[in-house]
Amino acid sequence: MCEPCGRQFKRRQYCPICLKGYGPSETNMVECDKCKFWVHAHCDGIEDVSALGESGGMYTCPNCRGERTMTLMLQVLDQLSREDRGRFFAEPVSVEYALATQYHAVVDTPMDFATMRTKVSLARIFPICHPPFLLFVTRHYLV
Repeated sequence: MCEPCGRQFKRRQYCPICLKGYGPSETNMVECDKCKFWVHAHCDGIEDVSALGESGGMYTCPNCRGERTMTLMLQVLDQLSREDRGRFFAEPVSVEYALATQYHAVVDTPMDFATMRTKVSLARIFPICHPPFLLFVTRHYLV
């Protein structure tokens, strides 16, 4: 990420749907009343921002509505995969390596990006009673 884009992300000046930064002159955006992020209207399928303001209703973005949970988790995995330049976590550990190094004596629950991506895609990673994103983040130590 370039330095100006990095500054925008630190200041939370990007649409959480398309992840593109925006400037002060950007129009046709709406603020989520829950997360306080500004969203491009077209990213949430909103045609008339003024009608939303006139109705006095609360706006909740797709992320806060829970509509993009799997997409967000896959985006996190993609970003982490890009950071894993040595590809140490790209694929599962081989049986031979695990036996030779006593890998499972150190790692209780091995998890690699390919396995995580499969589990997210199959939606098997979460018990129904937990908020999926929070569980995903804590289970894979992303915080």
